[in-house]
Amino acid sequence: MTNLQSYLFQQILTQFPKRSDAVNALTSLLNVTPDAIYRRLRGDSVLTINETALLSSHFGVSLDAFVSSARGQVTFDLHLFDQAASSLDQFMENLRQILNSLKDLTEARVLSISSNVPIFYYALTPGLFKFKLFVWANTIWNVPFLRDQQFSPQLFPPHIDQMIQRIKDDFFLVHSVELWSMSMVEDTLNQLAYFTYSGRFSHPGIVQQLYDELHVLIQTLQNFATDGSKSNVRQVLQGGFDLYHNEILHASQTFLISSRDKPLVFIPFATPSYVMTFDPVTCQHLEDWFEKIIRKSNPLSRANEKNRHFFFNQIFQKIIFSRQRLDHLLE
Repeated sequence: MTNLQSYLFQQILTQFPKRSDAVNALTSLLNVTPDAIYRRLRGDSVLTINETALLSSHFGVSLDAFVSSARGQVTFDLHLFDQAASSLDQFMENLRQILNSLKDLTEARVLSISSNVPIFYYALTPGLFKFKLFVWANTIWNVPFLRDQQFSPQLFPPHIDQMIQRIKDDFFLVHSVELWSMSMVEDTLNQLAYFTYSGRFSHPGIVQQLYDELHVLIQTLQNFATDGSKSNVRQVLQGGFDLYHNEILHASQTFLISSRDKPLVFIPFATPSYVMTFDPVTCQHLEDWFEKIIRKSNPLSRANEKNRHFFFNQIFQKIIFSRQRLDHLLE
C-alpha cells in the first residue's frame, strides 16, 4: 500500500468507533463490495486518483497534511462563523457536535488552558449564554435581527433555549481538566460594562440579572471543584472536574481532547471561529506540555480547600467591584 493511501485510511478510521462502521461507509461511498474495501485497506489494491480525491473531500482529510508532515508542518482545519444568516444556529450546532463526538471515545478527557471561562460553561446560565451570542452577533456576525437592538433574553427564538439545554446535558458528561488564571471573568465583566455604557440593555434589571447569573455560574464551578466532578440538578456526579490555578503562564485558549481512541487539538481562532487538527505529533506534544504545566500549578479540586477558597474569593471580588461600579451609573 502506498504511504498516501495508508495515511488516508488511518485518518478515516479514526472517525469511526468501529472498523466495520468505516467499511460500511466506504462501501456505500465508493459503490463497491465490502471485500473490495478490505482489499484496499490491506493494500492489495490501490485507490484510483478519483477515489482518493472523493475520500479526501468527503471525510475532510487534508492531503496537504501528509505532504507537509515530513517538513515538520501541520495542517489545521479552519471552521469559520461569519455568515450572519446562519451564524447562531451553526455555532450552537457545532458546539453540540464537539460534545457529541466525545461520547463514543474511550476514557475521553478535555484538557484546556484559558484566561476566559470557556463558552461551554455558559450553558449553565442561559441568560449569559445569550448575552455572549448577542455580543458576537453585534461585533462579528452582524446578525440582522439583533443589529441595533437592546439586549434582552427574549430577543432569541425558543429553539436557542432548547439548544442551550442540550449543550448543558452533554457538557455534564465530559471529564474536564482545566488550567485557570485570575482573569477568567474579566472579558465578560468588560462586555457587561461596555454594553451598559452604550445603552444596549432594555432596562437596568437585565444587567443585574446577568451579574446574578455570573455569580451563580462561578459558584457552580466552585462546587464542581469541591466535588471533583460535575453535578446536575439531581446531584448525580457525572463528568470529572480537575481544576488547577496557574497565574504565571499566560497561554492562548487551547483545548486537547485526549482518549484511548484518537486525540484532537481544538483552538479558538478569531472567536468564535476555531481551528483543529488530529495530527498525532501535535496532539502528543500538547499532552506532554499540559502534564508539565499541571505539575507546576496549584490544584484547586477536592481536598485543596485553602487554595480553592482563595482563588474563587478573588473571582467573586472582581464581580462585586464591577457590579458596584456599574450600580452608580444605573442609579
